[in-house]
Amino acid sequence: MDRLQVASNCMSSARRHLITLHPEGESAAIALALTDVRGALDAIASLPLDLTRVQKWVDVLRAAVTGGDRAEADQRIDPSTFLVAVDELASWLYWREPAAA
Repeated sequence: MDRLQVASNCMSSARRHLITLHPEGESAAIALALTDVRGALDAIASLPLDLTRVQKWVDVLRAAVTGGDRAEADQRIDPSTFLVAVDELASWLYWREPAAA
């Protein structure tokens, strides 16, 4: 599986965590999504992508996954901004053109 496919799968999983009701609440869903976002960002980190179209979302996600524990993440992340960034990057990765890689 190529790195873009790995990233796409991770972002799809992150989106699923955020749009599905989690039995432990919103912060648990965000914590699970953060794990998947880290995986996606790791997968695309070394790829020579033209991220001009997605740089804003990548920046939001990188800021969200940078350091701290779950309680810190709850303070640092605006859930609606995080959800939009996850959704947009997941969509971009899913619908990307093969030439974008």
